[in-house]
Amino acid sequence: MRLLACGPVVFILLCPPVSARAQPVRAADQNLGASIAAAARVSPTLAALIERVGTLRGLVYIAWAPALRRGIRGALLQKIQLTPDGTRCLWIAVRTGLAHDEVVPTVAHELQHAIEVLESNVRDLAGLARHFGHLATVPGHPTVETEEARRVQRQVERELRRARAPKRCSMC
Repeated sequence: MRLLACGPVVFILLCPPVSARAQPVRAADQNLGASIAAAARVSPTLAALIERVGTLRGLVYIAWAPALRRGIRGALLQKIQLTPDGTRCLWIAVRTGLAHDEVVPTVAHELQHAIEVLESNVRDLAGLARHFGHLATVPGHPTVETEEARRVQRQVERELRRARAPKRCSMC
C-alpha cells in the first residue's frame, strides 16, 4: 500500500451523503466495478471485505491510476473525508495496465488497508498518518505494508484461481 497525495490521480473527491448503504465499495469505472462484483460472487474473502467496509460505516471509491510509481499496483490514497452522518470515505487507486488476474487481488489488498483505517476510528488526515506511521516502510519505497493485506491478497488469488479451474465431472 502506498499513501499518496491525490495530485497524480483524478478522482471526484466529494463523498455524497450515504443513504445507499448497498454499495460500500464503488468503482469509478463500470468495467472495474463489474469485475469486482463478479469476483465477490466467487471469492468469500472479497465479499467479506466489502461487507466489512459497510459494517464499519465506510465508503471506498476505487479508480484506475496511470501515475502510480513503478512496482506499485495499488494504493490507499492519503485522503479521508467524514460525512455529516459519520461515514468515512476513502479512495483507492489501482494501476492501469495490470494483468486481468492481478486487478481484483490488488483491490482486495487495498480494501484490507481501508478496513484497517476504518477499524482504527481514524477520522482525518493527521490520524491517517499517525495510524500508518508506526508501520515499517518497505525498503527502498515510501510505502507501508501489513501482513494481513498480503494474506488477504493471496487468499483472494487462490479463490479466484479455484473458481476458474475446470470442474471435474462427478459422473465420469
